[in-house]
Amino acid sequence: MEGPKKIGVIALLLVVIVGAALLMHRTLSKGTKPPTWVGVAPVEMIDSETLEFTTLPSAEWDKLGREGNRFKSPKTGKYTLCKPAICRECGEKIPMPALSEDAPPEKVDEIVQSYKCPKCGHLAFLDPAARRK
Repeated sequence: MEGPKKIGVIALLLVVIVGAALLMHRTLSKGTKPPTWVGVAPVEMIDSETLEFTTLPSAEWDKLGREGNRFKSPKTGKYTLCKPAICRECGEKIPMPALSEDAPPEKVDEIVQSYKCPKCGHLAFLDPAARRK
């Protein structure tokens, strides 16, 4: 190949490579959208202060926002809502203890194992056999 043809081919290759890189970056940075049925699925939350239940579509919870494992209450604006757990002692739906996202696993275990059910007052998540030790 002679001078101008060689430069033209190199320029064309560079344009194709840069275009492909930009397309890949744009595709990877957006990620895939979840199916629409995911956003409309009802999700029940319990208020850790009032023990009242609120059910909203999952997309609405995402819009309200969260801090740690607490979602923002549409009624009060406070971060007091969480997914309910079941107390091992009384079988009632109760709020999980407040946990921060950056808490070390040992601290999370300690908080969860010492958490008392707000309804019956017993340890909510610790196995009864382990309590006797």
